[in-house]
Amino acid sequence: MSYYANADGYISFRELTAEERDELLKKATSFCDTNKYYPFQRTSGDPVTDSVMRVLADHFEGLELDDCFVNKGDWAVFNVYGNDLYRSDDLAIALDLLLPYMSSCNISFRGEDDSYWRILLVDGQIREDSGAISYEPFDTLSSSEVNIIKKALLAYIPTDDEQETLQALIKAAQDRASFLDGNGIKNT
Repeated sequence: MSYYANADGYISFRELTAEERDELLKKATSFCDTNKYYPFQRTSGDPVTDSVMRVLADHFEGLELDDCFVNKGDWAVFNVYGNDLYRSDDLAIALDLLLPYMSSCNISFRGEDDSYWRILLVDGQIREDSGAISYEPFDTLSSSEVNIIKKALLAYIPTDDEQETLQALIKAAQDRASFLDGNGIKNT
């Protein structure tokens, strides 16, 4: 797949030993030179950080080293974002190179055709989830059901007849929410 997509997320890296830093520097430098990645224009003062930024910069127009959100035990957190050409195979190869050093990854994408997907680090593996925004069952509500929900939101105390309908709607919404992630994307 190769087309334009909006990206927003982060990749964090665990604390590395001196040997792992040397290994990552060699792998990233070799990877970038082999794939003719351009040198990253900004420098952090740390060659390992710069080499990781060089790997990621080819895939995200926005890339920031985020010192504020480094968790205890993490070496670095990179915020990634932008609207750029999405090349899934190339990005997968780059992330596989960095995978042994990652502590977490969560990048959400929206394609030019309004498709949605995200890349996550789950149990030490990169996983791609795709989905669609779903408003069901709310797009099929009757006007009386909508009014009951509005009353509930305004702290209205429903009658006994309305209470049963309200409970059914709440249950339907909770059942539907179990299929959605925190961003409202249905897991497929």
